[in-house]
Amino acid sequence: MLKLSKIGVALLVSVGVMAFSGCNSGQQNQKEGDSTSQEEKSSELKKEQNQLQEKANKELADINDKIKELNNKLKEEGNELNEDQEKMIEELQKKRKRVNERLYKIKKVPKEEWEDFKTSFEKDLKETKNKIDDILDDFKQE
Repeated sequence: MLKLSKIGVALLVSVGVMAFSGCNSGQQNQKEGDSTSQEEKSSELKKEQNQLQEKANKELADINDKIKELNNKLKEEGNELNEDQEKMIEELQKKRKRVNERLYKIKKVPKEEWEDFKTSFEKDLKETKNKIDDILDDFKQE
């Protein structure tokens, strides 16, 4: 009888050890899953950052082309800007400078701040593009 109880205790201990080791491997699998999930999120963030940077570079190149167009028109016609146009250009330069400064920060934005940064950056980029279009339209009307 004593042997039977020793075997029972040994069996319970073995089952307990197996249960605890199973829990531990489950935790390791969860940690590995969390690590993979973090890597996927990080990879996705980098992809979005690259896409935004490419988009910004293209739009800034378009804005620069429009500024060249405006400068050429001013040279060809020999006209000077009126006060409103000068103010518009000054605002454009401020917006363009802000976008350029933020362009170099795109890849340094932490995941927690990404959505807010992206939204405000795209808004600034659009406003800059609209500002040069407004200036060109105003210049064409004269």
